[in-house]
Amino acid sequence: MQQDWTDKKLSLLKKFWTEGKTAAAIAQRLGVSRSAVLGKIFRLRLVPSAQKPEPTRASSALLRRKGPRFEAESQDQPTKRGKTLLELTNESCRWPIGDPAKQSFHFCGEPGADLEQGIPYCERHRQRAYNRPKQGEAETGRAGRDGLHRFSPAMQTTVQRLFQVAIARRVRT
Repeated sequence: MQQDWTDKKLSLLKKFWTEGKTAAAIAQRLGVSRSAVLGKIFRLRLVPSAQKPEPTRASSALLRRKGPRFEAESQDQPTKRGKTLLELTNESCRWPIGDPAKQSFHFCGEPGADLEQGIPYCERHRQRAYNRPKQGEAETGRAGRDGLHRFSPAMQTTVQRLFQVAIARRVRT
């Protein structure tokens, strides 16, 4: 579907965008979709204003939420560096932190894991790592076949990156 962008709509779009209005607010004022506004902003190469838009009720509710889901990894490990692969023991958490291709890469290393029992992470990282299958998913076999279905999306990308780096290192040697 093609939108007709009149000169008046374009000037209002530019004005609202420089004032720091959100794409949703602009879309509502102009009577177009948010996607249309964002697409036009991208095609016009408009840069965001230095002003921050006023928080909406939804965004302020997100800021008030607390819990492990919204904590950054840097808050988890403010002073400790963790452990390298060679420093890990059977009880050390193997939660990867950082980019595996960089020298600063390390593992959580906190106690609480037990590799003999098949538990590679401490309690905090176990809660972040595993998805609980939805009811009936395990019985019907709808869970992923690659084994990554058990991990959260963020952990899936980290695990995939670990394998890529390991393969690349193996090829170089």
